[in-house]
Amino acid sequence: MPSTGRSRDTLLLLAVPALLSVVAAAQLYLVEHRSLSRWKGGGFGMFSTVDSPSARFLRVYLKSDAGEVPVLVPSEVRELSHKVRVMPSKRRLEELTETLRNGTWVHLSVVSASQHYHDLLRAAGDEYQDSADDIQVQIQAGPARIDFEEMKLVRMLGKDEGPSDDEPLVVTGARVEVWRYFFDREALVLRARKIAQHASPGDGN
Repeated sequence: MPSTGRSRDTLLLLAVPALLSVVAAAQLYLVEHRSLSRWKGGGFGMFSTVDSPSARFLRVYLKSDAGEVPVLVPSEVRELSHKVRVMPSKRRLEELTETLRNGTWVHLSVVSASQHYHDLLRAAGDEYQDSADDIQVQIQAGPARIDFEEMKLVRMLGKDEGPSDDEPLVVTGARVEVWRYFFDREALVLRARKIAQHASPGDGN
């Protein structure tokens, strides 16, 4: 029995470094061949590079009749976009690209500060009606809503949003690029490099 116990302890002592070696080898493979961030998958070598997920960014473009439109990554796909930054696999890029292409995009517009304050006062109840009437004078002196149609600024409607009064943008394709920062030791500056991209079928980019 004592011999069996020693053998078991020895096996456990060997299993820990063996397991760590397997994890390290898998992480190094994914870093070299699947663009995994060194800060993930075990974190081996994380402090030797600035290539953390937060040091990566996406560039998203929609294709429409009006041409190619650069857009911000919607909050609706925040979780998926984070996974794409961590490891931009083909499956993840395809899923993100198709989600963006199939989304409902409308021209960005914002309510003026005066209009927003007025709406809050009206929603607060009748006791704030006098204050709301005072704000109404400021609203009439300027635009209640600012549209960015001429600047081609658009946003994707969220799942919980109802139909928009704005005419949706007709999207025929989408393209997602993954970029990462790296440290240029010769110039002693940070630079950005594209490490992956995917375009929806028929986009042609």
